[in-house]
Amino acid sequence: MDIRFCWIALLFSALLMACSGNREAQTLAAHVAECAPMPPLPAYSAEPLEPIGPVFRDSLLINRFSNTALATASVCRLLPALRELVRAEQRGGSTAPARQRIDERLTVATLELASVAAELDCHEETADQVADYLAEQKNSRTRTLTLMSILIGAFGGVLTSVMALRNVGKQSIKYSAIGFGLLGAGIGLTSLTSNQQVTIRHERNPLRDVLNGPANSAYFPPLVWAYLNQPNERNPKNRSIRQHLLSRWAAFEGVTKTADRNKLVGAAGDYTADQLHRRANLFDQLESEVNLMYYDLQRLVRETNARSSR
Repeated sequence: MDIRFCWIALLFSALLMACSGNREAQTLAAHVAECAPMPPLPAYSAEPLEPIGPVFRDSLLINRFSNTALATASVCRLLPALRELVRAEQRGGSTAPARQRIDERLTVATLELASVAAELDCHEETADQVADYLAEQKNSRTRTLTLMSILIGAFGGVLTSVMALRNVGKQSIKYSAIGFGLLGAGIGLTSLTSNQQVTIRHERNPLRDVLNGPANSAYFPPLVWAYLNQPNERNPKNRSIRQHLLSRWAAFEGVTKTADRNKLVGAAGDYTADQLHRRANLFDQLESEVNLMYYDLQRLVRETNARSSR
C-alpha cells in the first residue's frame, strides 16, 4: 500500500508540472502585432545613387563642403542641388531654387529617418515585452516547482518516520524514501531546466536585409539603406555601418551560428526569453545607428546654411 501511495504521489506531481507548462506562452503569439505601417506604405523609389569616390575629387564641392556633408548629400540625392547652389553663388544669381530643393529633400530625409527609427523601436519593444513575460512565467514556474520539491521532501521524511514508528517493513520504508527522494530531486532539476518558448511571427523583418545585404532593401528607404551601406569614416578601415554592425553582432551576439541566423532572417521562430532579449538588442543597436544619421544631416544643414548666408 505504501509503495502504491508513493507512485500515486509521483503521478500527481507530474500532472501538476504538466499543467504549469507552456499554455500561457503558446497563446501569447496571438497578441503580438507586426511592426508595420497600417496600411503599408508603397514601395520606395529613388534616383540612382551617385558613386561617392568621384564626388570626393569634385573640385566644385570638395573645397566647399566636408566629406561627411558630401557623403550625406550623396545618400539624400542632393549632390545636383549642391552643385546648382555653388554655381548660382559663382554667377551671383539667386540661390533660392537650389535652397528650396535642398530643404525639401532634407525634410523628406528627416521623416524617413523618423519612420524607420520608430519601426525599429517597435520591434525592439515588442521583443523585450514578450521576453519579460516569458521570464516572469519561468520565475513563477521555478518558484512553484521549488516549493513542490520542498513539500515532497518534507512529506516523504514524515511519512517514512511514521512508517518506522508503526514497524512497517524495512523494505517498504527504503522504497518510500528512495521514491520520494528521486521525486524531489526530479522536480528540483526540472525547476533548473525549465525554459519556456513562444512562437513569434515576423513577416516584416528588417534584420533579414541587414544580415543578407541585398542591393535593394524591401524594408528600408533608399536613403537609409544607402547610408547603412556606404563607407563610413567613423568606422575602422572606413567600413560601412552595416559591415560594422555585422562584425559586432558576430562577436557579441552570436549571430554567426546557423540556427540563430536562420531564425533571425526567417518569417517566424520559437524564442526563449534570452533569445528575444538578444533580438531586441540587435534592433536597439540598428536603431541607434540609424538615429546617428541625424548628426550628419545636421552638419549638412549647417554647411549649406553657412554658404547661403554669405
